[in-house]
Amino acid sequence: MEIKEVINRQISEAREVYLTFKHLSEEEQELFLAISL
Repeated sequence: MEIKEVINRQISEAREVYLTFKHLSEEEQELFLAISL
């Protein structure tokens, strides 16, 4: 049960990041990726 909660939290965090990322311009996306790595 606990593992499932962790996975669900990671999925919703990933979804938020994706939705944010989708609205960025190409230049902003490259910067975002550079920061993430």
